Amino acid sequence: MKKNPKISVIVNCLNGSKFVEKCLKNILNQTYKDIEIIFWDNNSTDNSFNIANKINSKKIKIFKSKQTDKLYSARNQAIKRSKGEYLAFLDIDDFWYKSKLKEQVEKLKITKADLVFTEYINLKNEKRTRIRSRFIHGKDFIKEILIYMPISISTILVKKKSAKAIGYFNEKYEIIGDLDFYFRFC
Repeated sequence: MKKNPKISVIVNCLNGSKFVEKCLKNILNQTYKDIEIIFWDNNSTDNSFNIANKINSKKIKIFKSKQTDKLYSARNQAIKRSKGEYLAFLDIDDFWYKSKLKEQVEKLKITKADLVFTEYINLKNEKRTRIRSRFIHGKDFIKEILIYMPISISTILVKKKSAKAIGYFNEKYEIIGDLDFYFRFC
C-alpha cells in the first residue's frame, strides 16, 4: 500500500514559463522529502505545461485546466487533488530556502499549531525588503494581519483538515483571498 505524502505543495501557474523549472526544482531540492507537488496550469498560453512535463519526478503531479479560472478557484482545484496531511503553497515566481519545509514541520510538532508561516524577502526591481514575522498569539492575530500583513501565501504550512474545515479559499475574491483565508482561519 502506497503511503500518502506528508506535504502537498500547491503550485499555480498562468503563463509562468520563465519560472517553472526553477520553481519546481526548488521544491524538489528541499531537505524535507516527504512531499508531492501539485502543479496546476491554469490554461497557460505559453510553454509552462510542457516545461513542467519535462521535469522527471514522480513527486510532481501535473494538471491543466481547460479554462482560465480565478486564482482561488484554481488553488481549490489543485488542493482537491492533493493527498498530503499538510498544504504548502509556492507561487510560480517565488522560491524557498532549502530547509523551509523541514523547519516548519518541526515547528508544527513543537507548537501543535494548525498553521505556521515564515518571514520572507520581497524582491522588487533588484531591491530586497525583508518582511519580518513573529509569533502571533491567537487573540492578536487579526490585529497583526490588519496592521502589518506579515504573511505571504508562499510562506505558510497548514494542516489540510483545518483548511478544509473553513472551506479552503473563497472563490469570489480575485486579489484578497489569502487575507480572507487567514481571517476565517482565526
